[in-house]
Amino acid sequence: MGCGRGAVLILAAHRLPGGQAWGPIFGGGGIRAAIAGMPPCATRCRRVRDRVDLTDADARDLPFPAASFDVVVSNLTIHNIKEDAGRKQALHEAVRVLRPGGSLRIVDVRADQYAEALRDAEYADITVRPLDWRTSFGIPGHHLNLVAANKPAG
Repeated sequence: MGCGRGAVLILAAHRLPGGQAWGPIFGGGGIRAAIAGMPPCATRCRRVRDRVDLTDADARDLPFPAASFDVVVSNLTIHNIKEDAGRKQALHEAVRVLRPGGSLRIVDVRADQYAEALRDAEYADITVRPLDWRTSFGIPGHHLNLVAANKPAG
Protein backbone atom coordinates (compact mmCIF):
# COMPACT_ATOMS: atom_id res chain seq x y z
CA MET A 1 0.00 0.00 0.00
CA GLY A 2 1.62 3.19 -1.16
CA CYS A 3 4.48 2.74 -3.61
CA GLY A 4 6.36 6.00 -3.38
CA ARG A 5 9.24 5.65 -5.85
CA GLY A 6 8.73 1.90 -6.03
CA ALA A 7 11.73 0.47 -4.17
CA VAL A 8 9.70 -1.86 -1.92
CA LEU A 9 7.34 -2.85 -4.74
CA ILE A 10 10.23 -3.77 -7.01
CA LEU A 11 12.01 -5.71 -4.26
CA ALA A 12 8.77 -7.57 -3.51
CA ALA A 13 8.43 -8.51 -7.18
CA HIS A 14 12.00 -9.86 -7.14
CA ARG A 15 11.09 -12.06 -4.17
CA LEU A 16 8.01 -13.43 -5.98
CA PRO A 17 9.48 -15.17 -9.02
CA GLY A 18 6.13 -16.77 -9.88
CA GLY A 19 3.84 -14.05 -8.56
CA GLN A 20 2.40 -10.67 -9.41
CA ALA A 21 3.10 -7.48 -7.43
CA TRP A 22 0.39 -4.82 -7.39
CA GLY A 23 1.14 -1.29 -6.31
CA PRO A 24 -1.69 1.01 -5.33
CA ILE A 25 -0.35 4.54 -5.76
CA PHE A 26 -1.67 8.02 -5.14
CA GLY A 27 -0.34 10.29 -7.88
CA GLY A 28 2.42 7.95 -8.95
CA GLY A 29 4.81 9.84 -11.23
CA GLY A 30 8.03 8.51 -9.65
CA ILE A 31 7.24 4.81 -9.82
CA ARG A 32 5.63 5.11 -13.26
CA ALA A 33 8.87 6.65 -14.54
CA ALA A 34 10.91 3.87 -12.94
CA ILE A 35 8.76 1.14 -14.47
CA ALA A 36 9.12 2.85 -17.85
CA GLY A 37 12.88 2.35 -17.56
CA MET A 38 14.04 5.72 -16.26
CA PRO A 39 16.44 6.19 -13.31
CA PRO A 40 16.83 5.44 -10.45
CA CYS A 41 15.33 1.93 -10.65
CA ALA A 42 15.68 1.16 -14.36
CA THR A 43 17.80 -2.01 -14.23
CA ARG A 44 15.89 -3.66 -11.40
CA CYS A 45 12.55 -2.62 -12.94
CA ARG A 46 13.28 -4.19 -16.33
CA ARG A 47 13.68 -7.61 -14.70
CA VAL A 48 10.22 -7.51 -13.11
CA ARG A 49 8.30 -5.21 -15.46
CA ASP A 50 5.97 -7.99 -16.63
CA ARG A 51 5.04 -8.86 -13.02
CA VAL A 52 4.43 -5.39 -11.60
CA ASP A 53 1.12 -3.58 -12.02
CA LEU A 54 0.22 -0.12 -10.78
CA THR A 55 -3.22 1.09 -9.81
CA ASP A 56 -4.18 4.64 -8.94
CA ALA A 57 -5.73 4.26 -5.52
CA ASP A 58 -6.07 5.67 -2.05
CA ALA A 59 -5.06 3.35 0.82
CA ARG A 60 -8.44 4.11 2.43
CA ASP A 61 -10.37 2.80 -0.58
CA LEU A 62 -8.50 0.06 -2.44
CA PRO A 63 -10.07 -0.96 -5.77
CA PHE A 64 -9.51 -4.69 -5.25
CA PRO A 65 -12.00 -7.41 -4.30
CA ALA A 66 -11.89 -8.85 -0.80
CA ALA A 67 -9.32 -11.60 -0.24
CA SER A 68 -7.26 -10.69 -3.34
CA PHE A 69 -3.70 -10.90 -1.96
CA ASP A 70 -1.47 -13.36 -0.13
CA VAL A 71 0.72 -10.58 1.28
CA VAL A 72 0.07 -6.89 1.93
CA VAL A 73 3.05 -4.60 2.60
CA SER A 74 2.96 -0.97 3.62
CA ASN A 75 6.14 1.05 4.05
CA LEU A 76 5.90 4.56 5.49
CA THR A 77 2.43 5.18 4.07
CA ILE A 78 -0.30 4.94 6.69
CA HIS A 79 1.11 7.57 9.07
CA ASN A 80 0.77 10.13 6.27
CA ILE A 81 -3.00 9.95 6.61
CA LYS A 82 -3.73 12.79 9.00
CA GLU A 83 -6.94 11.60 10.70
CA ASP A 84 -7.15 8.61 13.06
CA ALA A 85 -10.31 7.47 11.26
CA GLY A 86 -8.49 7.55 7.92
CA ARG A 87 -5.58 5.48 9.26
CA LYS A 88 -8.06 2.96 10.68
CA GLN A 89 -9.82 2.82 7.31
CA ALA A 90 -6.51 2.10 5.56
CA LEU A 91 -5.86 -0.77 7.99
CA HIS A 92 -9.39 -2.02 7.40
CA GLU A 93 -8.69 -2.02 3.66
CA ALA A 94 -5.44 -3.97 4.16
CA VAL A 95 -7.37 -6.53 6.20
CA ARG A 96 -10.18 -6.69 3.63
CA VAL A 97 -7.98 -7.36 0.59
CA LEU A 98 -5.80 -9.96 2.35
CA ARG A 99 -6.69 -13.63 1.87
CA PRO A 100 -7.34 -15.80 4.93
CA GLY A 101 -3.97 -17.10 6.13
CA GLY A 102 -2.19 -14.18 4.42
CA SER A 103 0.55 -11.99 5.89
CA LEU A 104 0.52 -8.29 6.62
CA ARG A 105 3.72 -6.29 7.11
CA ILE A 106 3.73 -2.60 8.02
CA VAL A 107 6.80 -0.43 8.54
CA ASP A 108 5.82 2.86 10.13
CA VAL A 109 6.04 5.12 13.18
CA ARG A 110 2.62 4.29 14.70
CA ALA A 111 3.19 0.59 15.28
CA ASP A 112 1.31 0.32 18.58
CA GLN A 113 -1.80 1.92 17.09
CA TYR A 114 -1.73 -0.48 14.12
CA ALA A 115 -1.13 -3.55 16.32
CA GLU A 116 -4.11 -2.60 18.50
CA ALA A 117 -6.38 -2.24 15.45
CA LEU A 118 -5.20 -5.63 14.15
CA ARG A 119 -5.92 -7.27 17.52
CA ASP A 120 -9.43 -5.80 17.32
CA ALA A 121 -9.74 -7.41 13.85
CA GLU A 122 -8.81 -10.78 15.44
CA TYR A 123 -5.51 -11.14 13.64
CA ALA A 124 -3.10 -13.82 14.86
CA ASP A 125 0.61 -13.78 15.61
CA ILE A 126 0.92 -10.00 15.84
CA THR A 127 4.43 -8.83 16.58
CA VAL A 128 5.89 -5.36 16.81
CA ARG A 129 9.63 -4.94 16.70
CA PRO A 130 11.81 -1.89 16.36
CA LEU A 131 13.96 -1.75 13.28
CA ASP A 132 17.64 -1.02 13.64
CA TRP A 133 19.44 2.31 13.86
CA ARG A 134 19.35 2.84 10.08
CA THR A 135 15.63 3.68 10.34
CA SER A 136 15.77 6.17 13.20
CA PHE A 137 15.82 9.42 11.13
CA GLY A 138 17.94 10.80 13.98
CA ILE A 139 14.81 12.37 15.51
CA PRO A 140 13.66 11.21 18.96
CA GLY A 141 10.30 9.48 18.75
CA HIS A 142 10.55 8.82 15.01
CA HIS A 143 12.02 5.35 15.09
CA LEU A 144 10.41 2.89 12.71
CA ASN A 145 8.85 -0.38 13.76
CA LEU A 146 7.76 -3.44 11.87
CA VAL A 147 4.26 -4.72 12.57
CA ALA A 148 3.84 -8.31 11.38
CA ALA A 149 0.53 -10.16 11.52
CA ASN A 150 -1.23 -13.07 9.90
CA LYS A 151 -4.88 -13.06 8.93
CA PRO A 152 -6.79 -15.90 10.53
CA ALA A 153 -7.22 -18.80 8.10
CA GLY A 154 -10.91 -19.30 8.67
